[in-house]
Amino acid sequence: MFHWWRKKTGTLPFPEGPYVTGCVEIMNDYSKDSLFVRLLYPTDVHPTDLQKHSKRWVPWVIHEKYMEAFAALLTLWLFILKLILFLVGKIYIPTLWEEPVTTEKKKLPVVVFSHGYGATRFLCSTVCNELASRGFLVAALEHKDLSASITYYYKSENDRDEDNKSYLMHIPFDIDVKEHYSTRNKQLKKRVDECKRLIDFLDDINNGNGRNILKSNFDLDSLRGRLDLSEPIIMGHSFGGATAMYALATEPRFKLGVILDGWMFPLKQEQIEIHKPMLFVNTHTFHLEANIKLMKNFTNLPQNELYTMRNTTHESSTDTPQVFGYWLNLFMKKLDSRIALKIQNYLILQFLQKHTGLEIEEDLVKNYLKLRENDLTNDYILFAKKALRKFTLF
Repeated sequence: MFHWWRKKTGTLPFPEGPYVTGCVEIMNDYSKDSLFVRLLYPTDVHPTDLQKHSKRWVPWVIHEKYMEAFAALLTLWLFILKLILFLVGKIYIPTLWEEPVTTEKKKLPVVVFSHGYGATRFLCSTVCNELASRGFLVAALEHKDLSASITYYYKSENDRDEDNKSYLMHIPFDIDVKEHYSTRNKQLKKRVDECKRLIDFLDDINNGNGRNILKSNFDLDSLRGRLDLSEPIIMGHSFGGATAMYALATEPRFKLGVILDGWMFPLKQEQIEIHKPMLFVNTHTFHLEANIKLMKNFTNLPQNELYTMRNTTHESSTDTPQVFGYWLNLFMKKLDSRIALKIQNYLILQFLQKHTGLEIEEDLVKNYLKLRENDLTNDYILFAKKALRKFTLF
């Protein structure tokens, strides 16, 4: 599957939970409306053996078409992006491809993850992998609303057998277009529909009726009766943050939300109320006056928490600084990207401990967040009143 990218030269941050994680990808139908999802989950591999299995670690970029899509999104020539990756080194996710799911933990709580605009199912692998190492099954969607940088489906079994992918290409972002809001709002609702359908599909898997049309050696039936769908969590970055919020407002099955640098614009005309706990983790340079005004309607509620990481950009919530380096706010001194991800992960773990009883190293988490308290505020940072560029990414 990963034939074009073999040599290992670097990894994303290793997860800190007690489980080594596994990874499998699922597509449930031959249709452009099929669900395409990456599952990350705990396994029975001992943590000391993770390095021994490094040949099965998953490349961060799994197909060259995604490289082409990122280059187009960043308005770069493809060879420049490849040169950057050559200089940085090939990056792998420390998770084991199609490793069997753990038999030690009987029930796996579920997290649905929604990516941002121009992103993909793997762009926030660090946070997803961390949660899987804590015993969650994380289902990271690749949305088919044309907000992903690129995605694909198979029209038929024959196309699947010949790996003849049908690609769905990204809709370019332009805030000056008259239809900007109506287009984003329409995409928002398609995204939320996919999140709801994903819960239905996970329920099918739980009942032994799941289907994966992709070629795979993973035993989907090993998840039969193993998924705890009583209180699924929804999490998202940027456009995915708005997706998570609208899903919380319209789907009773979602009980908790984690909003990473949420982009509120697609929600601005929606009259919604959310009486479920939410955690908001913002970055320093992303939030405009209008975004903050909309977000305050929710962060002012007593059950919700808000933090902003100082000296960070919209990329800091994702893996991309680990892979491409920082691209936004080039001349600003930035918080080390691994520190930013660790702060974000620990805030999420602390929130989940409070609301789900998740077992964490409580003193370790509190002490680290105390150590980094100068990098955090529990208030907003207004970076600009209006957008400084006509496009955004991730």
